[in-house]
Amino acid sequence: MATTEHFYTGNNSTTDYSFTFPYLKTADIKVTLDAVATTAYTLPNSTTVRFNTAPGTGADIHIYRETDVDTAKAVFAAGSSIRAADLNNNEDQALYSLQEAQGQVFKTTNLKDGAVTYAKIQNV
Repeated sequence: MATTEHFYTGNNSTTDYSFTFPYLKTADIKVTLDAVATTAYTLPNSTTVRFNTAPGTGADIHIYRETDVDTAKAVFAAGSSIRAADLNNNEDQALYSLQEAQGQVFKTTNLKDGAVTYAKIQNV
């Protein structure tokens, strides 16, 4: 299974954290600190997240890819030429989205309040 996320624990001094997954655009890189989304970071190179301030000791750091699939990377029109790069970008966009869905872990933060009730839990 493809790696689409990395987890770290803050130590109150480290600001740079690396990741190894490919992405199409920097806006697809997402970061949370203790399950709260943050934008207090930069990307000094293509595989490093640099926080503006070092995450505190014990902070849960989650760096992940969330590929934008609302619009295709390339749209083709009748009679126009088709470039290999455009085909590859569309294919990568679909592939990355499928990898992210396959690796999706159900988290308690994804549950709405009252979504799980005693009646819905089966006693096994």
